[in-house]
Amino acid sequence: MNQYFYIEFGTPTIGTYFAAGLMIGIMALPTVVTVAEDALNAVPEPIKSGALAMGSTEWQTTKSVTIPAGLSGVSAGVLLGIGRAMGETMAATVMLTHTKGFPSPVFDAFSNYGETLTTVIAFEGGNASGIHMSALFAAGVVLFVMVMILSIGSQYVEWRMYQKLGGDQ
Repeated sequence: MNQYFYIEFGTPTIGTYFAAGLMIGIMALPTVVTVAEDALNAVPEPIKSGALAMGSTEWQTTKSVTIPAGLSGVSAGVLLGIGRAMGETMAATVMLTHTKGFPSPVFDAFSNYGETLTTVIAFEGGNASGIHMSALFAAGVVLFVMVMILSIGSQYVEWRMYQKLGGDQ
């Protein structure tokens, strides 16, 4: 994939954030799709049948009934997919170079300069000791807290949509 981007766009041959992000996004996609599909299939059939019986087309029923009713599960799936992508260690480790520092400019997705939290932990965890090990542990805690916040946000969105749509009524 890096070779393709090098030929087409003139990016560095290895270790771009864009290529790593694309690969990790593809790896997280099954989580999002599975949870979203389950959420949309969990919409009760009588609700969909009622909309169809009132003269709605299949598309109108999907757009106006099924998607709003399953939106909490879809959004929860998206947030869980983001959490999974944040924790992907090996894909980022394999695709990114191990160069310390920040890319210039900082948001240059096609740079091969810099590293992620997961790659720092993977590359340096084996031969760290003392304060260095404490710093790597702190990086792991930061990663854990970020994923935990996403999970709590996912639960909140699901609860909020459940309340908005009337719950078990």
